[in-house]
Amino acid sequence: MARIAEGHFDQCKGVSSQTLQKQDGSFVRWRGFLERCGLKGEFLDGFTKETKIAIMSAFIASLRRNENGKQNKSHLKGGTVASTINLICSTFRSNLRDDPTLDASGNRALSIQRQLRGYTKADGAVAHQKCLPLIVFRKIWKNNLTPKEQAMGELIV
Repeated sequence: MARIAEGHFDQCKGVSSQTLQKQDGSFVRWRGFLERCGLKGEFLDGFTKETKIAIMSAFIASLRRNENGKQNKSHLKGGTVASTINLICSTFRSNLRDDPTLDASGNRALSIQRQLRGYTKADGAVAHQKCLPLIVFRKIWKNNLTPKEQAMGELIV
């Protein structure tokens, strides 16, 4: 019995507290979605794989549209949605439940893959900004007349 407890303790050390917080936050959104839909059972016990996939697809669409989200955005990026789904699926698996996005062959359902890929495509590529030229950093570094300017230069450079 002690080895079982030790095994559980060792498993907990393998996950950072920040990851657990993200998982918990994502699962709160999942529970809220199920409540709004009038569905009981946060792990979808008793539903068929097809029904679980359909429910997850509806939840993914709800996430994308940021329904009941904390941020004041009309929609969330595809990467954010996919990350949230992965965290929820991790919670399912850590509670010894099947991943609700997997089909009968054990792969992520094609409909879920297409939905998430469609969001990512619609978001477009990230517009990267050019970095500042080195001369700017040199000027900041050399501008050290006061202790405050010296500290600012050290922090910036």
